Amino acid sequence: MVLSLFLARPVLIDVLFRSQATFPEASPRVKIATSVAVLLTMTVALVWTFLTRRPRGTFSGNATSKINGHVAKQAVTLTTSGVLVANLRKPGCPIVYANKAFEDITGYRSAEAVGKNCRYLQGSDRLQPEIAIIRDAIEQHRPAQVSLRNYRKDGTMFHNDLRLIPVLNRRGSATHYIGIIDDVTRIKEMASHLERAAHLDRLTGVANRNRFYDQLERMLQQGSGDYTLLTKTDISRFHDINTSFGYDTGDALLIEVGQRLRELPDSVIGRLSADEFAVALPLSDPDGSKRMVSRIQALLAPKFVLPGATIDARFSIGYAIGRAGEDTMALMRKAGVALHESKLSPFRNPHEFDRDAAIRITSHARLTRDLQQAIVNGEFLLHYQPKIELATGKVIGAEALIRWEHPTFGPQPPSRFIPIAEESGLIVDIGAWALRRAAAFAVQVNRGRRNPLVFSVNVSPLQFKYQDMAQLLRTVLDETGVTPSWLMLELTESLLAENAPAMISTLQEIRGTGVGLSIDDFGTGYSSLSYLDAFPVCEIKIDRSFVSHIDLNRSKHVIVDAMIRLGKEFQLSVIAEGAETEAEVSVLRKLDCPYVQGHFFSRPVPETEFMTLIDTETQSNDGDGITAAAHSVRVEDRSRIAIVVDDDPLVLETLSETLEHLDWSVTAASSAEEALALSKSISTPEILVTDVDLGAGMNGFDFCAIARRRWPEAGIVVISGRPPRPEQLAALGSRETFLSKPVMMLALEAAIARVSGRSDHADPQAVSPPRNGGLDDGDRKAVAARVA
Repeated sequence: MVLSLFLARPVLIDVLFRSQATFPEASPRVKIATSVAVLLTMTVALVWTFLTRRPRGTFSGNATSKINGHVAKQAVTLTTSGVLVANLRKPGCPIVYANKAFEDITGYRSAEAVGKNCRYLQGSDRLQPEIAIIRDAIEQHRPAQVSLRNYRKDGTMFHNDLRLIPVLNRRGSATHYIGIIDDVTRIKEMASHLERAAHLDRLTGVANRNRFYDQLERMLQQGSGDYTLLTKTDISRFHDINTSFGYDTGDALLIEVGQRLRELPDSVIGRLSADEFAVALPLSDPDGSKRMVSRIQALLAPKFVLPGATIDARFSIGYAIGRAGEDTMALMRKAGVALHESKLSPFRNPHEFDRDAAIRITSHARLTRDLQQAIVNGEFLLHYQPKIELATGKVIGAEALIRWEHPTFGPQPPSRFIPIAEESGLIVDIGAWALRRAAAFAVQVNRGRRNPLVFSVNVSPLQFKYQDMAQLLRTVLDETGVTPSWLMLELTESLLAENAPAMISTLQEIRGTGVGLSIDDFGTGYSSLSYLDAFPVCEIKIDRSFVSHIDLNRSKHVIVDAMIRLGKEFQLSVIAEGAETEAEVSVLRKLDCPYVQGHFFSRPVPETEFMTLIDTETQSNDGDGITAAAHSVRVEDRSRIAIVVDDDPLVLETLSETLEHLDWSVTAASSAEEALALSKSISTPEILVTDVDLGAGMNGFDFCAIARRRWPEAGIVVISGRPPRPEQLAALGSRETFLSKPVMMLALEAAIARVSGRSDHADPQAVSPPRNGGLDDGDRKAVAARVA
């Protein structure tokens, strides 16, 4: 090194003088620093050259090759992947080398493998498609990677992730193949476990909800059958089974249900929720659905013998039939609707999807959602039906009846939304609102009135269950300033049936405030004479079912007479509900019934109309004990006559309720023939509402042809679940219109408003019906003209 530095001296001196000449005007200190820096740089460069220069002749090329070969051998020996080498130049391509990892994976010693073709690891499992890939790769001298099943020396199977790498000579031909083997059995098992967890129900082993949906969609879109049967099955009272026998027994029951359903051929089984299973299978004919559902019933019918319990389980079954290409989710919803209907049936009978049930359920869900906003939006109001003192004809009070003005569908009858309100618990808030509103109206009506009116409000049992009614009453009394004796709570007999000390105490506390208590619908349900003694009631209301046609039924006459006498003995007020005809009122008067309520006197009316009614009542009387105001309302009601015709009982009931809520007197018939037969006992109708499809017999359009001749003044509303033909629409007159099912109340009300009214040029004699109420020659000609 020293010699090198000495020899480099001229170069260093030359560089030094050049650096001095570069900065001739620099100060001596700068020049010295520059010189030192140059010398240090050159010195370091020479030292690095000396240290990194490889001495000549230290290692020979042959020694390097030996070391590299030794390292490579060690690497192949120590790797965890099995390595084997096959010689392609020898017949059968025998193995010529196998490393230690190969022995560990396969169980074969290297000596046992050498000389054999590597396909011996496949055993008799030679039909794997991956083998063809290996064969093609060897023939074409190219690499390949496959995963196939191999077998160890002890016969156990393992999944082999195999990579084949050709060794090429200078001409590009493969002389050897190197095979790298990895045992991926645990990875495969883990993937299979994850696949199972993602797609199968963990408890029963059947498809989970997502997997079942995918399989059903594939069946609908790619299936060979024209139809697909989808059933949903629910274990009745499964919660009770878990509670009574334990969750282990419940799980065992679910497992057994899944196993039984697997016996169905060509089917897809899924568990959709805790105790709900689904079955999907192809059908060539939709008529075979009932047969397959019966088979499912037969599979589930035997008792379930489980560890620690033998259970005779019952099942609800709903099913729907889908066509090829149908929307999967739509079919799932249909089967769900059918299952819901099956759960509602007393014996859990299998139920097939039908459109009307879907409409009911959809409407139910919509109304439940809308009810939640109805109070906030101020959509409720109260109508008041007067209570009449029969001896004097004076109004002594009124019953507050809630109404719902739906912003989209119009007025909703209580029979439609009250059950939903009770089911959802919303009745608690609705009832509290009704009580406050009635109390405030009582204050308004009775202000300055010599004989104050008593306003009664219906109370649901749920209000007593989830609300402190006594405290609520005290709050209402304080907020409105109403005199307690102006209010009456009407209680159902189901509430009084509890007869619990807590309930009696609550009612006594309410009665102590001065608010009255009345038993509504007395004589029905859980009626018992013990109520009159145990509970602090001050009024009973005789149910309308006893009052209806009391003039024609001797038994009802005796029962009502006994109730009136019983009420008087207990010093209770007695009110007869549902008085509709003058004959019924006459009987009640003869039985000395003190008070009456019903449409004969007045329908339920809004607040403003009620105020007008009682103002008129204080000024005039018609002389026979019925107020002139109430009588005028009665006459008005009886002039609004409607005929409703539909062969579906549910639709007929819904339409009738809707029209009655709109203050029409309704005659309902399930066929055109029945409507014509009933026509002799009613006055000329102002409105006719008829379905097109009326089953066997006359259809709706033929009925309209007769109605035009018989009642030319009547407006006609034709309804149908199918779109009408153009010629049918063209046949409708100026006072006739068409509505599609499902018919919304608001649409029906608007349609009636369009067609109602009377023609000025109508022939009075043309509206007189035949004496027998049936078809005459003119009617038959009208039908013939329609058919032609």
